[in-house]
Amino acid sequence: MPLYELTEYFNQRFTGEYRLKESPLEFRDGKVEGRFRDLRFGTRLTPIRRGAMPALSVGHDACSWILSPEGDSAASGKGLVDDLESEQLVNLDRLSRTVHMLNYLPRSHDEGFLFLPVHPRHVLFVQRDHGAYFEDILQRCGLPTRRVVMSLPVSPAYDRQMPILLERLRGHRDRGYATAVQFDARVGEDFPEQHCIGFLRRFTPDFVRFHSRFLLPSGRNVDGVQRLSTLLAAIRRLDTKLLIGAVQDDTAAKHAEDVRADCVQGEYYEQSALPWLPALATAVGQDEPEGADHRLVMHR
Repeated sequence: MPLYELTEYFNQRFTGEYRLKESPLEFRDGKVEGRFRDLRFGTRLTPIRRGAMPALSVGHDACSWILSPEGDSAASGKGLVDDLESEQLVNLDRLSRTVHMLNYLPRSHDEGFLFLPVHPRHVLFVQRDHGAYFEDILQRCGLPTRRVVMSLPVSPAYDRQMPILLERLRGHRDRGYATAVQFDARVGEDFPEQHCIGFLRRFTPDFVRFHSRFLLPSGRNVDGVQRLSTLLAAIRRLDTKLLIGAVQDDTAAKHAEDVRADCVQGEYYEQSALPWLPALATAVGQDEPEGADHRLVMHR
């Protein structure tokens, strides 16, 4: 089904389900935009690349990109949902994932993964059948759940709800979705390596994600470096892939290489000035057998 017709289908669906007066989706210049209250947003798709061969993309990371009334990109949508009630957040989460999936469809032929964020409050608020709602949306668009990575940020703030989060992550996995967890901490805080290890003992996702700044050794004392090494060693013992994101410069890229990241993501790898990108892409096309599978993992 053409993208425009899919947009109209979901407009009718969302308008009926949420009793909206206006359509929440708009097809503009070949892309889909979402509307939620006074918020208008699009999709920013960033390639997820192989750590050892960054010229190869294994998927795309999706995030909301807030649009000004004139249609210019203004800022990332991160952090704008904190004041929403849980039910409103679920509705926005579902709408934004639909927007991202529709914008991904034109490039979905490459068999890569689509990484979609899911908010912990969404997971906690919905009581049952986790992943069923979006699975129905994916089926309408012809995209299998194994191609979608549900990416959940995890922090000590949700320690009390951790058993519920784990149970519902397993529910997503049972429906065929791939899973990713992103361990994060605020700048200036000690990295919660024991929290990460404790979580991974109870649930092994397909991907473990870190922001590059939390893995850079600069400024760490000897004890901090040792704790970081312990965490990375624990991850390496698991059947999971290490993904380092937000790589912005040579220093972060070098560290991603040093820790043998399976996947990398960030503006550093999208710079057209990097001379090895086109050359490496050509070499890969020549050396690999026809029909080679570039995907990193198949969902367990």
